[in-house]
Amino acid sequence: MKTRTLLPTILVSVAALAVTAAGMRTYDAWQRREDAATLLKVNHVEERLLDVAGALAVERGLTVNALSSLQPITPAQRQAIDNQRVRADQAYSEAVKGLAEFPVAAATQAILTRAEQRYERFKSFREALDRALSQRMLGRPTEPVQDFVPLPGGRHIPARL
Repeated sequence: MKTRTLLPTILVSVAALAVTAAGMRTYDAWQRREDAATLLKVNHVEERLLDVAGALAVERGLTVNALSSLQPITPAQRQAIDNQRVRADQAYSEAVKGLAEFPVAAATQAILTRAEQRYERFKSFREALDRALSQRMLGRPTEPVQDFVPLPGGRHIPARL
């Protein structure tokens, strides 16, 4: 083989190897970028779910405090509870919307459906609590209060939601 033919063939081969290696690195970087973007979406959903848990915990504390009062709920207490409810409901809807973006198995979809049904039941349970909160302690219905207030000694009545 002549040098005139051999040298360009070697250069083309080296260039093809370089382009192939660069292409593989580019594809790998693109794949890692896609994985990172997915992870960011998952983290956002997790943050929303943590916000829900925090807002519901604060709501529960505020509600138990109001239920332990002899008097009906004050406007300031009502406003504080409503603010926590709005925060929890908004974070929950954002989390559900974020979860809808991910493909899930049928079993996972069933769990999500049950969670949404229970959250809706919890919202209607709040209405019963609101009716109880608007009354003096002696006139309050016992059912929603018993489901929501912890027992002495740190035990809790199991929720029927």
